[in-house]
Amino acid sequence: MNILFLEDRGADAYFTKTALEAEGHYVLQAYNLHDAQDHWNRCKQVPVHCIILDCQTPMRGLTDEQKARAEGGTLSGWVWLRDNVLPSAPEMRQRTIIYSAYVDTLEDKVPRKEYEGIRVICKPGCLSLPGPLVAAIKDISLMCDGALGKRRKGRRS
Repeated sequence: MNILFLEDRGADAYFTKTALEAEGHYVLQAYNLHDAQDHWNRCKQVPVHCIILDCQTPMRGLTDEQKARAEGGTLSGWVWLRDNVLPSAPEMRQRTIIYSAYVDTLEDKVPRKEYEGIRVICKPGCLSLPGPLVAAIKDISLMCDGALGKRRKGRRS
């Protein structure tokens, strides 16, 4: 499965990317929103099956209006996802994981209805892949495998 992974903290990014690749996933690493948008824009060449993103990332790549809604950067990843991905690809809602230490800020500032269907997992303080993240990735992988299988069957008939 191809995963767009937006994480700006080096140790977290390295550890999580390495663990995901060890599980057989192809990881498109983005350290900021500009990089994430570049990967997203190229998804016709390299399809994105899943997005894992941190809420707080550098705001490079956001407009001034988006920066104003990003709560000083603590919701910049969410603002990018809501404005740049979900309008054109609503199916990504079910294939996105917000993996962040700023889950409380998201829950306090954004109405639940806006991120309904998106998995939200609080990032632990230590460098480890928590069970909920592993389980969510497996669920999304199965969902993607099922969708690809249906498309293949449709082409054959």
